[in-house]
Amino acid sequence: MSSTTSSIATGELRIWLNRAMEFLWLLTVFLVPLVFFDRDYATSETIIAYVEVPKVALLRTLVGMMAVLWLVDWGLHGTLNVGSSFRLKTLPSQLTQWLARSIKAMRGHPHRWVFLAVGFYLGTTLLSTALSGSFTVSLWGEVPGQDGYPAYTVAAYVLLFTVIATHLKTRPQLWRLLGAIVAMGGLVSGYAVLQHYGHDFLNLIETTGGGANRVTSFMGNAIFAAAVMLMTIPITAVGAVVALSSLPERNRATANRLSQWLPALAVWAAGGVALAVQVLGLIFTLSRGPWLGTFFAIALMVVLVAIFVGRGGLGRLASVMLLAGFITIAVLLNPSINSAKDPAPAEGTDAAAPLAEYTMASGAVPEPTRPTGAVAPLADFAITSATVIDPTLPVSSIEVLPTQPNADSKSVDTARTISVAVEPTASEAFQRLSSIKDVAAGGLTGGRQTHWKVSWIVIRDHLWFEFDTLSLRWLRPLVGYGPDLFRYTYLLESPPEGTNFFPLERDHAHNYFIHQTVEQGFLGTLSSLGVFAAVFLAAAYQLIRSKNEMSPMEKLILITLLSVLAGRALEMIVGVARVSDLTVFWVLLGMFAALPLAAMDPQTSARPTRPTSRRRRPNSARASSFPGPGGSDRRWLWRLALVTWPIGVILVLTWMKGISYPLAAVQIGNALEHSRQGNLPSTLDAIDRAIGLAPDVPVYYNWRASVYKAYRREPRIPREQRCNFQDDVSYEVCLAALTHESNLTGSKQRPFYYRSRIAVAGSALNLLLDDEAIRYYRESLDLVPSSWALRDNLASALIQQGKPGDALGLLQESLEITNGADASINALALRGRAYLELGRHLEAIDDLSQLLEIDSSDPQAHAIRALAYTNLGQDAQASEDVGRVAELGANPTELKSAIDQIKKTR
Repeated sequence: MSSTTSSIATGELRIWLNRAMEFLWLLTVFLVPLVFFDRDYATSETIIAYVEVPKVALLRTLVGMMAVLWLVDWGLHGTLNVGSSFRLKTLPSQLTQWLARSIKAMRGHPHRWVFLAVGFYLGTTLLSTALSGSFTVSLWGEVPGQDGYPAYTVAAYVLLFTVIATHLKTRPQLWRLLGAIVAMGGLVSGYAVLQHYGHDFLNLIETTGGGANRVTSFMGNAIFAAAVMLMTIPITAVGAVVALSSLPERNRATANRLSQWLPALAVWAAGGVALAVQVLGLIFTLSRGPWLGTFFAIALMVVLVAIFVGRGGLGRLASVMLLAGFITIAVLLNPSINSAKDPAPAEGTDAAAPLAEYTMASGAVPEPTRPTGAVAPLADFAITSATVIDPTLPVSSIEVLPTQPNADSKSVDTARTISVAVEPTASEAFQRLSSIKDVAAGGLTGGRQTHWKVSWIVIRDHLWFEFDTLSLRWLRPLVGYGPDLFRYTYLLESPPEGTNFFPLERDHAHNYFIHQTVEQGFLGTLSSLGVFAAVFLAAAYQLIRSKNEMSPMEKLILITLLSVLAGRALEMIVGVARVSDLTVFWVLLGMFAALPLAAMDPQTSARPTRPTSRRRRPNSARASSFPGPGGSDRRWLWRLALVTWPIGVILVLTWMKGISYPLAAVQIGNALEHSRQGNLPSTLDAIDRAIGLAPDVPVYYNWRASVYKAYRREPRIPREQRCNFQDDVSYEVCLAALTHESNLTGSKQRPFYYRSRIAVAGSALNLLLDDEAIRYYRESLDLVPSSWALRDNLASALIQQGKPGDALGLLQESLEITNGADASINALALRGRAYLELGRHLEAIDDLSQLLEIDSSDPQAHAIRALAYTNLGQDAQASEDVGRVAELGANPTELKSAIDQIKKTR
C-alpha cells in the first residue's frame, strides 16, 4: 500500500472516529436526562433508584466509549516523542519553558481559561479523594452505581467536557448539539406538563422533593427536573432565533409575498410553542430556585443581546418570548384546562407479601432483638421495646420514615404507584411565585438554613467519629473529608427532628458550593467557583475585546451560554446538582470552550478536509503527518500498543462500575417480585445474583439478611437449603449466623453508615453475642449522636447484659431529646426496667406511671409496674395492674411467667 493510499485510509478513519464521538455526546445529552426503568423493574437503595441508576450507568458507559475512541484516534494519528529524555539537572529549565509556553497559549485565547479551570477542578477532586477519610467511598460513591459526586463520576463529567471542547469544530456540529438539547428539553418539560394534568402514563411521579403536587418528569425529583429546564429554556429561545435568522431574505419584488412569510411564521410559531411548553413544565415543578435562575438567565440574555447583537437579534428574541409568554398565560388562566382533581388512590404493597418483602420495603418496624424463647414474652418486650428500628434494613439513604415531614429525594415510601392531585393551575403557581419575595428577604424555607449551619460547624470543627482516626485533621478545611462523605459528617452535628427515630439526614447541603466545602474543602470551593469565573471572564473578554471580530450569530450563542451558566450558578446556591442537570451543564461548558472555532464563519474556519487522491511527493508533509498501517512509519504500532492497556482498563471499569449496577438493580426488582409471591428461595437467588453483579452495594447484603430472618420467622415455609443440609448447628442458629455474616459484610462495605452498624448489632444479639452487639450499638450512636432511638437501643442491650446502671445516663439523654413526647415511651419503659433491676422500685413506678399517662393501654408497662408494687408490698396496686393487663387481652399465664422470669434475673 502506498503512502498516499494509507493517508487517505487513515484520514477516512479519523473522520469516522470523530463522527462516532459526536454521535456519543449527542446520545449523552439527549438520553441521560430521559432514561429510566419501570419502578417495579429495578430497585436499589433510594426510592428513585429506578431513574438514578440507569442515568449514572449510561453516562459512565457513553463517556467510556468516547474515551476508547479518542485513544484509538490518538494511537493511529497522534505523535510520540520517542527521542525525548528526562534529566533532573534540566528540570527547572524545562518547567520554566513549559510555564512560558502555557502562558503564551492562554494569552489571547480566553476560551482556554476554561480548560485551566476545569483542570484545577479535577485536580482538587483527585487530591481530596486521595486524602479522603474513606478512599473507597470517595472514589466509587457512597452507594456505588447511584447518583453522587465520587471521583469516578466527576472524571466522567470532565472527560465529557474535554471531548466536546476539543472535537466540536464546525457549525453543523454546533447546530446538532443545540438541537439535541432543545429536543431533550421539550420531552422533559412536555412530560412534566402531562404529569401536571394527570397523564402520568409512565408512572414517574414521586413525592420526593416537595410532595406529590409537584411534577418530577423523568428525574424523580421536582428540583432535578426544574434544573434541567432552567438550562434548556434559554437554549430553546436562541434556537428559535437562529432558525429565524437562517431563513432566506425576503424579496420585495416577488408578487407572492405570503409564500415568503409562511416559513418565518411557521418557525416563529413552533419556537414559541416549544418555549411555552418548557416554561409551563418549569412552573409546574413549583421549584423557586430554578425559577429565579431562569428569570435571571433570560433577563441577562435580553440585556446582553440588546447591547452586543443589536435590534435585529433582540427583536427576534423578544417576539419568540412574547409568543411563549402569551401561550403560557393563556394555558394557566384558561378555566377549561384543569389539573388532575380525582386521582386514583395510591397503590400500596401487597398486604399478603411475606415478611422479607416488608423488611425490604419499609422504613422502621418494632422487633425484639432476642431469639424467641430467650426470655418470657412480656418481659422480653419490656426489655426491648426501645429497639424500634429493624436492624437489618438500611433501605433509605435519607429521611428514615415515611411520616417525616421533610422527606427528600431518598425518603422511604412503600407505595409503588403515586397519583398526583394538584391545586388549580394558576392559583397554586402564582401563590408559589409570590413566596419568592419572602424567601429572598431571609425566610430560607425548606430547612436550608439548618443545613448550612450544620455544614459550617462540620467545616469549622473538623468533626469525626470517635471509634475511627481521621488522618491529617488539620488539613481538612483545605481538602475536605472527601467526595461523597457529606451525609456521614452531617449526621455528626445533625439536630434532632421532632420525635422521629433519627435526626435530620441529608446527603446534600442544598448549596453546591457549601457542599463542596464540606467534601473537598476550600480548595474544592475555589475550583468550583473558578469554573464559573473562567466562563464569565472569558465571555466578557470576547464580548468587549473581540466583538468586532465575532459574527452576530457567534455573539448570540456566546451570550446565551453565558446567561445559562450564570442562571445555573444562581440556582446552585439553593439547589441540588444531580446527574441529569450536571450532564447538561458539562455539555454546555464544553460547547462554550469550543465556540470560538465551532461558530467561525464557514468561509474562514479551518475545517479538516478529506484527503484527496492527488499524487504527492514521498516527503510531502501531508503524507508524513498521517502515517498509516501500510506506510513506512511504524510509530503508530507503538502508540496502539501504548493505548491497549488504558482501553482495557476503561472497558473493565465501564462494565464493573457502570453496566453491572442496573443489571443488579433489575435482579433486586425480581427479588421483590418473588417476595410478593412468597417464594423465598427465588428471592434469595435473585439477591445473590445481584451481589454477584454488584458486590460493593452494601444494602444488598442487608436485604439478604432480611430474607434469612424471614426463614427463621416462618417455620411453615420450606427450609433454606444451605442450613437445612448441615449438621454442625441447629437450623435456627445457622440462619442467625448467616444473617450476621451478611450484615457484617454490608457493614464493611459502608463502615460509616449507622444503619449498617445497627444491622450488625441486631444480628449479634440474635446470636447472644452481647458484647459485640453493645460495641456496634455504641458505634452507631457515635455516628448519629443526636438520635434518641440509638440511645434506647444501646440502653436495651446494656440492660440485657445485666448492666442497668450503665443504661441510666443514656436513657436520661434520650428523654431530654424527646422532651415528654410520645416517643418517650421507649425510654421510660427501659428506665423503669433498669430501676427495677437496681431495686429502685419507687423510681421505676414513677417512670412507668409517666408512660401510662401517655399510653394507658400498654400491658407491658402495667406488668412491670405490678412487679414493682409487689416488691414494695403494695399488693392492692399490683392486683389492679394485673387486672388491667387481663382487660387489655394479655394472657395471665404469660404474665405470671414474665414476672417469674424477671424475679430470676434480679
